[in-house]
Amino acid sequence: MTSLVGRVAPDFTDEALWDDGSSRPFTLSSMRGGCTVLVFDVPGDTLPARSGLVAFGRRLPDFVRRRAGVVACVPAPVTTIAQWRARAGAGVPGYPLVADARGAIGGAYGADPASRSIVLIDRDGVVRYRIASTLAPERDIDATLCAIDALQQTPPLGEAQPFGAYRGRAARPLPDRNTAKYLAEHSDML
Repeated sequence: MTSLVGRVAPDFTDEALWDDGSSRPFTLSSMRGGCTVLVFDVPGDTLPARSGLVAFGRRLPDFVRRRAGVVACVPAPVTTIAQWRARAGAGVPGYPLVADARGAIGGAYGADPASRSIVLIDRDGVVRYRIASTLAPERDIDATLCAIDALQQTPPLGEAQPFGAYRGRAARPLPDRNTAKYLAEHSDML
C-alpha cells in the first residue's frame, strides 16, 4: 500500500461508542479544524489489546492541551465495545471508540490487524504522521505528543526547521548560507 503521509485522510462514518456511553455515528471529517489522533487497536478483549486505549484515556488532558482530538478504531462491533467499556470501570477512555468490525477503516489506512497503528491528521484533514508497531502493547504516547508539537510548530514557508526545533527551538530564515554558524551555535539543542 502507498503511504498516506502527505495525503488527505480517508473519510469514514461508522457507529461509535462515545464517552457518555451512548452509541451514535462518528464521521472523521467532523474533526477538521484541529489535529486528530487516530488509534487503531488490535482485536481481542485482552489486557494487551485494551491497555493502550486506557493509556490514551489517562493522557487525554495532554492531547486536549494541544487541541488534538483522540479517536480509536476498534476491530469489533459496537455491542462488544460497550461490553468491554462496562467492565473497564474507571479505566474507560474519554474519547470515541469507533466500531470497525469489518476492518474497512483499518484497511483504508493500511492498519495491519496484528499491529497497533497511530495516525496523526492535521486540521486540514491531511495525514502528517503514521506509526505502526507489533512491540509492547503500550503505545508511545510521548512520541505522538511530540509529533503533534512538531506539526503545530512548523515554521512558515521560507524558514528552515532544524532537527529538534519542535521542542520549542526557533526556526531560522532561509537560505542556508549560515548553516555552519547555526549548527555551531545551537548544536547543544539538536
